[in-house]
Amino acid sequence: MVGREICWIYAKRLEVIFESALSKVLRGKEDPQQFKMIAARTEDFNGKRVLVVEGRDTKSEDDIYAILVDADGSGRVIQEIYYQAPNEIYPKYLREAKSALKSIQWKENK
Repeated sequence: MVGREICWIYAKRLEVIFESALSKVLRGKEDPQQFKMIAARTEDFNGKRVLVVEGRDTKSEDDIYAILVDADGSGRVIQEIYYQAPNEIYPKYLREAKSALKSIQWKENK
């Protein structure tokens, strides 16, 4: 019984650490009062692994398709590149926005 309790405590502690680290990357998108997340996943964009986040800004009601990129290879500098539009026109230009994002030519990290 003690072993299970220790495992549970350890798992909860890791969950808190993970959520804290992820919140720094997501910059408010993890907060349901600011952002209604529809999807979050990693994808390959032109040879670079990025975090793709899709959802709706709760204040403006705009839909957002964002990629978060490890800008310098260290994991410490994250850049966000996104397409944002009112929800009624968002689907009209989403394909073009995704195509533009996937065409980015990344600089080599040195």
